[in-house]
Amino acid sequence: MWTAVRSAARGLRRLGHFADDWFGEPERNGAPARPGVIERIAAIETDGAATRDDVRGLVERVERVEHELRPNSGASLRDAIDRVENAVAEPAESPITRKNR
Repeated sequence: MWTAVRSAARGLRRLGHFADDWFGEPERNGAPARPGVIERIAAIETDGAATRDDVRGLVERVERVEHELRPNSGASLRDAIDRVENAVAEPAESPITRKNR
């Protein structure tokens, strides 16, 4: 008989812990409040939406950077670097070279 009562008490205590976790607990005697499962899920969904917006912003920024790294109509950073590289690779005649001719 005693064993059955003790097992039932343990089961009820575990059920109480589960209920506290599921529904949350209010603040009491210096212990902070603990949100329930539904509140935690709502917070995750809200944070996830903010994270998705942040990722979208980063994707747009990366696309703009990639656009500058590919040659296009001459206005990209890549085109400017290519023009400088071509100008340096084929320098104009220097005054010393002209005198020797």
